Amino acid sequence: MRDAMIRISLICSLLICAALVACTSANAPAREDVLTSATANLILPRYEALAADMNTLSDAVDALCDVPSQPALDHARQSWRNARAQWLRSQALWFGPVMERRSRSLVDWAPIEPDAIEERIQAGAITPSDAREFLPSTQRGLGAIEHLLFQPDALQTLADAPNRCAYITALATTASAETHAVLSEWNGASGDREGGYVAYFDGSAENSLLSKSALNDLVRISVFMSRSISDMRLGKALGVDGRMWSSLMTPSPPPQTPPANPSPRAYSQPATPALPSQPASSATSLVCPTLPTFSASPIVLK
Repeated sequence: MRDAMIRISLICSLLICAALVACTSANAPAREDVLTSATANLILPRYEALAADMNTLSDAVDALCDVPSQPALDHARQSWRNARAQWLRSQALWFGPVMERRSRSLVDWAPIEPDAIEERIQAGAITPSDAREFLPSTQRGLGAIEHLLFQPDALQTLADAPNRCAYITALATTASAETHAVLSEWNGASGDREGGYVAYFDGSAENSLLSKSALNDLVRISVFMSRSISDMRLGKALGVDGRMWSSLMTPSPPPQTPPANPSPRAYSQPATPALPSQPASSATSLVCPTLPTFSASPIVLK
């Protein structure tokens, strides 16, 4: 299993490298064309799908709390799965409005604090405004919704506790509103995309991001997510403690065998070697080691 995951990580890295090589070839499309295509065919559709699935989740939670039933609970749970999957897919596009707004703190922060969530529910009902303005990130978002929605007795507790329903509907409404706000900033307030981040990103605006910088954002986030998935997710799940990527290059050292009769300093750091003695004119004079000399030739970066 571990070898298979490592292969997946390597394949992702090779695909990114292949894309970079393709972008530097003589027949490669212009940067502006790549950005325009990526924006129209990847970025905007992804954020549109995210906003739609978050809206479906919010509606499903509202319906569950209005008329609690097993079909309504099943629908809400499936809506949560769809919304979370769409949010994870959007991670490859985490630049621009989603980062400037710090949307992750409202939509899907980890880890959550289940005990603190339960205490807050007992304290009284909250509104979507309360969830946005006053709740810490560890008590809201998709993780907190999952905590309330997937408990074995979720249907009974939601039906019997109005505060619980108020809490989960406030979280779902807040997450949905945030993803719609991100999409709105990409499209512009009027929805014509001319005044939104899309025009700044793809170069169509008069005062826009440099095409090289915009393309760098796309590549940088892809590389970062490959590292994040391999080290922070697959690595932890496979028991390599977030070191999968580095383990591809450096084998793990063999375990240290303790001596038969260990002394109190058996595992202490080695003593610092003494500096060679040098003559001094007086007992209080300081001797500085001779520093190496370096060439003064200029370094040319190509």
